[in-house]
Amino acid sequence: MQEDPALRILVVNGEYDTLTTCDDTYYAVSIIEAPLRERVTVKCYIGGHMMYTDKLARQDLKRDMAALVRGVSSAPK
Repeated sequence: MQEDPALRILVVNGEYDTLTTCDDTYYAVSIIEAPLRERVTVKCYIGGHMMYTDKLARQDLKRDMAALVRGVSSAPK
């Protein structure tokens, strides 16, 4: 991230995932230094570890991924 200022990260979790919890992810991102943290987005969807098997979660994930791609592709170089 330090070498590529355009790099953005989307971290996704399932709300009921006991392996990679939303709270652990929020905490991990919270301790990243501020300039880098601002380029990380965390989303927590309905479902477990494979939240994309839920239709609504899959639609939300698709929307959020599209927003990430649009944001990165429209960022100034």
